[in-house]
Amino acid sequence: MSTALNRSRTPRGEGPTEPAELAERIVREARSRAGLLLLLDYEATLGPPPPEGRGTELPLLVRGALVALTTAPDVRVVMISSEEAGRLDARLRMPGLLYAGARANVVSMMEQWMREGCGQPVVVFIGAGGAFATRGKPGFAVHVGRPRGEPAACHWVPDQASAVELLARLAFSWSMSAPAQ
Repeated sequence: MSTALNRSRTPRGEGPTEPAELAERIVREARSRAGLLLLLDYEATLGPPPPEGRGTELPLLVRGALVALTTAPDVRVVMISSEEAGRLDARLRMPGLLYAGARANVVSMMEQWMREGCGQPVVVFIGAGGAFATRGKPGFAVHVGRPRGEPAACHWVPDQASAVELLARLAFSWSMSAPAQ
């Protein structure tokens, strides 16, 4: 792990992380490496699933950020949910988004990325599953809500609105830092 990445961590005793600053740090690190593997905990970042019979429409800001990220080169976005991946895919209908159930294996996702000749990306986990985040050893773990026992190096944002802001700022920062074609 690079020293730039280590310096970008927010110690647990400090307040919440500013989404704009964190997005810039993540993008800088990901651009210097092989890209970005973004793991989103659906329930923590976008809310619990709706009651049966109601449709789910992602807010426009979220949908736009996900489209921008999933269509960007060197970026993969995985939506992790406590429900079965196929059901979430059918409800959200987001092309380019990868869906994974609660037992997703981040290490195998990274190995697949590297087998495809893409190098080792910066892994970012945004969610509430501290145990999941540490199992996959992401470069950045961002807890949604006040941390309760997460690793000392974990960033945190106070609520879902801040998680959505971080997602939008990641999409914006990634598009603004794109290499000239």
